[in-house]
Amino acid sequence: MARPNPPGRLSGVRSARNDADAVADQRDQGRVETSLVRAPFWSGGRDGFTGRCLLGTEEVAIRPRRLATRDLAVFAYLTDRYLWPPPQSDAEPAQFTLYGLGQAIYGREPAGDDRRALRHSLERLWRAEIVFGYQQDAPATSWRRLIVQIDSEMDRLAKEDFLAEGRQLGRLRGSTFAVTLAPWVAQAVRAGHFTWLNLQTLRQLGGIAARLWVYLEAETYRSTAHGLASTWIGLGRPALATLGADRYHRPRDARRALARAAARIVKVDARYASITVEPRPGGWALVASRVLDRERWEARREIVGSLATASGRDSLDELRDS
Repeated sequence: MARPNPPGRLSGVRSARNDADAVADQRDQGRVETSLVRAPFWSGGRDGFTGRCLLGTEEVAIRPRRLATRDLAVFAYLTDRYLWPPPQSDAEPAQFTLYGLGQAIYGREPAGDDRRALRHSLERLWRAEIVFGYQQDAPATSWRRLIVQIDSEMDRLAKEDFLAEGRQLGRLRGSTFAVTLAPWVAQAVRAGHFTWLNLQTLRQLGGIAARLWVYLEAETYRSTAHGLASTWIGLGRPALATLGADRYHRPRDARRALARAAARIVKVDARYASITVEPRPGGWALVASRVLDRERWEARREIVGSLATASGRDSLDELRDS
């Protein structure tokens, strides 16, 4: 993927704030460590989560609460600011202004309520602890943080400070921030284990549609025919939890919600030819097809569309199944 204009840094660690930061403040690209994209941590709510991961049989957990899609977008922005310019160590912070973060998340200058919401997202990300391979009866569980420290011109959030001083966490203040990712996150993304996210596309989605789109961005697609590549997800309990559809009591209601989300994604993101919820032997699956060869796909769609008009058949189904 072509890299948009690379950002500069706000101050201190790598470079002084300069004109390049004005461009960086309006970037629409973010990155997230891929195992986090695939985990059921981003569906919102007031409670933590323990359950199976969509890929693999191990259980995963997050505390004190599941994070929201906006938190995921904020984390994607932080990771991108950490990775560009290329860092010299795992401990280098991602530096940014609240204005720049708001531009990336909202696509405009953040208002007062927006700024408060962004600070709350930063706080939730700092509080969050996760574990892969969770065992409820294990004598000790190795919980991992996503963020280990947040510094602003007014505040500092670091776990050791609160343990040593017994301080309570108040409101996070300030407008210029330096956020230090957990070493395991920094090491993974520096090694290239991340998924690109287009924040402009993410802004146009919401709820389950946003969560589904993010997951599909991390999927591996296999070339099929007519300039398309496809993937599918079995819609069992782990998938519903991962995609944010486990709030529905009836599986059919969850599938309908995913189908509506899929239609929204196809409307917003032109790279997707179709996303459908289909019955399969033994259950249901979500099937996504992306366009690899736009010229070939458009030519094929025009031909099939003409045939469908004459025969009364559904052009998309004809195209995908032929």
